[in-house]
Amino acid sequence: MENKKRNKLHKLLTGKLSYSAKQDLLYSKPVERIMHQQWDAASQENGISEFDPTRTYTKIQKRINEQLVAPFYKVYSIVASILLLLGIGSVICLSNKLQPAQMYVVASGIRNIESISLPDGSKVQLGPGSSLTYPAKFTKKKRRITLKGQAFFSVAKDKQHPFIVHTQQMDVQALGTAFEVFSHAEESYIETTLLNGKVRISWDDKKQPTFILRPNEQFVYTKQERKGQIKSIEADKYTAWRQQGFLSFENEPLAMILPRLEHWYGRKIICDKALAQRYYFSFKVRDESIETILHIMSLSAPLKFNLNKITHNYILTHK
Repeated sequence: MENKKRNKLHKLLTGKLSYSAKQDLLYSKPVERIMHQQWDAASQENGISEFDPTRTYTKIQKRINEQLVAPFYKVYSIVASILLLLGIGSVICLSNKLQPAQMYVVASGIRNIESISLPDGSKVQLGPGSSLTYPAKFTKKKRRITLKGQAFFSVAKDKQHPFIVHTQQMDVQALGTAFEVFSHAEESYIETTLLNGKVRISWDDKKQPTFILRPNEQFVYTKQERKGQIKSIEADKYTAWRQQGFLSFENEPLAMILPRLEHWYGRKIICDKALAQRYYFSFKVRDESIETILHIMSLSAPLKFNLNKITHNYILTHK
């Protein structure tokens, strides 16, 4: 009996199993049960209702042939007896484990904030013009995701599996924490703002020092100078956009406001650095046009704006 199973397993993995033997295997109770379970799971996710066993078996065999044939011979003598003890159906489970982890990418458009629930129960508010990459399931010691842009994270507590947000240049590690990261590739700086809990900031460049943030602290890293500093802020007000679903600024400098307006509207606003540091504003952005926002700012401060008809960039200058 064991030799028959071993022989059938070998033929299956090498594509030499006869048509009749394939049919016997296809409609055997262990394999049919597993295929129905996988099909039911797929139906729930994709809205598919029909079950085609032949098509499903073909896909499974193709994946087995592609993923298992080469590595199988290296470990055949070690794992064959284990597979046989578990039954032929275990081959399907093993093939799934050897496949690359399934990854999700969520992107947000202009004037759009996306709400995301991660596999561990953590919640993410993804800011406009941003993207988040994360696995379908966290299976490693660290819960690692990648952010391009802006997001606010409410992290589920799990002391055994640190939560790490990877950006272009730095990692933000948290454990049961709520914080915001602003890291657009085209911007000259990166920000991390901590609402509660604790985060540790480390770098791809190991020569850079690590930083520890505590509630109501913000870390700002200037890319050109390759320097970072921590300052005190009111984090709840600073990150109010996460709850309101629109941009909100309270006594913030133009230097902080303009990059967020750019990503909200998907338009470039050019402003002298010294001018951007001089003026502070408080206002909310819901469905107003970018021209309306710039016009309101020009009425409350000695500023003017115009549109470059060639580049389609807005230029903000002193009156």
